[in-house]
Amino acid sequence: FNLPIQKEIIDYDNYVINDETLSYIYNDVKIVAMALKFFKDKGFNKLTIGSNSYNTFINSIKNSNELFPILDDDFLLNYRKAYRGGRCQVNPKYANKVLTNVRRYDLNSMYPYIMAYKYLPYGKPIKCDIPNTYKFELYKVSIMFTLKKGHLPSLLKKGSLYDIIGDTYYENSDGIELLYISSIDLEILKRHYDIKYLKYEEIYGFHTADFIFRDFILKYYELKNNSTG
Repeated sequence: FNLPIQKEIIDYDNYVINDETLSYIYNDVKIVAMALKFFKDKGFNKLTIGSNSYNTFINSIKNSNELFPILDDDFLLNYRKAYRGGRCQVNPKYANKVLTNVRRYDLNSMYPYIMAYKYLPYGKPIKCDIPNTYKFELYKVSIMFTLKKGHLPSLLKKGSLYDIIGDTYYENSDGIELLYISSIDLEILKRHYDIKYLKYEEIYGFHTADFIFRDFILKYYELKNNSTG
């Protein structure tokens, strides 16, 4: 941000409340305040980076209500269970062990890459009679499966922020289970599990496009790459 002040140094091992530490705290708070003012002066008045980004994008397109309509409450209540987040898991084989010669791979900017160049859903859900009618679909399925030998569990159990579940990933289904799942996760499930039973109870498809976010993403990605400070 090219601020006139920088973060100070403090000894956390011998931390006490005195004039020096109070000055450090004041400086830290002032830096945050200056950064927030920087954003607000540019019109970013939402509370989070995500909401500012979303609001800026929505205001930059003319047909946002058609591309991203408000969906029925009942549909959202059920099919939000098909929304599963990213993977963060320790392989049980290596849990509680000290490892050496470990390699780390970091792919930068995967989210903006996907948003700029890959097909993503938009519009209202379309009721379908058979699967694979659209590039992206949401399913309500009755399903039974077991983990394939030599494969890692890949299906996240937690389909909602409010679900309280012990194990994070399915190894085997508990008999025939009713799941809400996306077409993407179902394809991954088929690669990692043996499907013993599958019945599509409901199918909804979505139109997709690979350009809706592109101009917005590339504009701010360029700004990020050329920023200093």
